[in-house]
Formats: sequence, C-alpha cells, structure tokens
Amino acid sequence: MRIEKTYIVRDMQEKYQKSTLLVITSYHGMKAQQNGTLRSSIAEAKGTFHVVPNRLLKLALPETVDEKFKESLTGANALAATDGDLVELAKAIKKFADDNKDFEIRCGLLELSRYLTAEEVKTLASLPSKHELYAKLASALQGPIRKFACVGNVLITNLARVLDQVAKKQGEGASAPAAE
Repeated sequence: MRIEKTYIVRDMQEKYQKSTLLVITSYHGMKAQQNGTLRSSIAEAKGTFHVVPNRLLKLALPETVDEKFKESLTGANALAATDGDLVELAKAIKKFADDNKDFEIRCGLLELSRYLTAEEVKTLASLPSKHELYAKLASALQGPIRKFACVGNVLITNLARVLDQVAKKQGEGASAPAAE
C-alpha cells in the first residue's frame, strides 16, 4: 500500500474509533446543493459525512466489526458518523432520505460492533433524542420534589398557625388574672 493510503487509513481509524454510529449511504445521483444540505443537517447533529473508498474503510475498521457491514461496502458509498448522540444523526439522515429519493440508507454500525439494517437505522431515528430523554427525566423528578415542597410548606404554615394560636391563648390567660 502506498504511503499516502497508509496515512488515510490511519486518519480514518482515528476519526471513527470512538463512533457511536456509522451509517453507510448511497449518494449516487445527488446534486451538489443536496450534498451541502445533507452535510449541514449532519453537522447540526454533531456528525460528519465523508465519501470514502470502500477498500480503505475496510482496512480502517477494527477486526471486531460484523462481516455483514464489511460486505455491504460495495459501489459508491458515503459514510456518516458521530461520536455523540446517535439518535440525532439517525434522525438527520432519515429526514434527508425521506425528502430525497435518490439518497439511500444502506446499513449502520452501532458502537463499532452491532450491524444495523437500513430499517433498524430508520427505527433508531424514531427514538427520542438524549435531550428529550433528559427533559422527560427532569419533568418526572420535578413532580415528586414539587409535592414534597408543597407538603413541607403546608406543615410549616400549619405549625406557624398553631404557634400563633398558642401564643394568643397564653396572652389571654395572662391578662385575665390581673382583673381580679
């Protein structure tokens, strides 16, 4: 292998070694404007999109990668990858595929180990994102905390009322003996 290709393989290994999701797509027939739109939406999802030679990508992938994934590397392919929220990347790719019939999702690789079919990548896109899950968790935790705060507030208010009533009774009792 030529020295340039060795550097390319090493660079791809560094780029993709921490990827949470890799998605192989077909970009054949896409116009430059569509390619720019896709790259922008993938970048918003904190991902990257590269056209990579299949032979070099096969060399860059770890040996533990499912053979089905390596076998799917035929023809003109592009690779979308993220080391962040994999659901966001899947959503961006699925939305673009729905809007552009020339674009095809071929397969995916989850955590560099689990092979995903195109349908599984699309199903992954239907899941809530990490931010949505955090919001739901915060909302779920907020309810019991709010109730606890309300109960605590009621207890303190009731205690203050009882102490006020006790103080008033003691004040009445202290002024009554002076009248004798």
